[in-house]
Amino acid sequence: MIGTRRLLPVALLLLAPAWVQAQQPQEPDTVSRPDTVSQRDTVSRPDTVSQRDTVSQRDTVSQRDTVSRPDTVSRPDTVSQPDTISQPDTISQPDTISQPAVANQPMDAGAPALVGTYTYVAEGSDDVKQAIDTAVKKVSWFIRTFARGRLTKTNDVYQTIDITRPDDNWSISFDGRKPVVAPVNGDTVSWTREDGEKFRVVIHEVGPQTLDQVYVASDGVRTNQFEWSPDGSTMAMHVKVESPKLKEPLTYTLNYQRQ
Repeated sequence: MIGTRRLLPVALLLLAPAWVQAQQPQEPDTVSRPDTVSQRDTVSRPDTVSQRDTVSQRDTVSQRDTVSRPDTVSRPDTVSQPDTISQPDTISQPDTISQPAVANQPMDAGAPALVGTYTYVAEGSDDVKQAIDTAVKKVSWFIRTFARGRLTKTNDVYQTIDITRPDDNWSISFDGRKPVVAPVNGDTVSWTREDGEKFRVVIHEVGPQTLDQVYVASDGVRTNQFEWSPDGSTMAMHVKVESPKLKEPLTYTLNYQRQ
């Protein structure tokens, strides 16, 4: 008994540290790990959301950038090539006719005066209607009617022609209508017909007994060439009408007698 009592305190001292350690609460690693994991999960989820937001925003921006690049919109620049609309370039050619090199030459002293009043002579004159039919025969059928109407309207058989030379101008009137007045030096002037159609007109001499009158319209050119007989008693008006719509120009001649 005495030996046992002596050994009991010794045993208690040996067992005390283990008991104390067993009584102390241990911080379980598994508890902290879930916290860490939950924190990481919490952090990673917003990161994922923000990355998606960022990606979606970039996608949206890239899509907008793609939409805002209207490269194809610039193609209508080719529409601005209105070269075919500039067909009236041929109409501007009469500017070369207005060269006054010949127009400024004085008439011969023995040549009759070009001024006067002239009346139409049917004998020897061309049939204007037949000439128009011949001119439109070669054009496309869908513009033939329009071309015939246009030519018929602007190619009257004038019964009288008055030609005067006031100051330094030529003045030509048909059937008493509004006269066309242009300088004798061949300068081009603007002129408006009674129906409101506008023209550029030039009148100049191309010889001692020949006078050219040129009308430039938006759709064609008409040239009236007045040619006198040697004694000045008769006059022939040679008409030529050119247009991009005609395959060949309209041409005819009308004869006149001085009054």
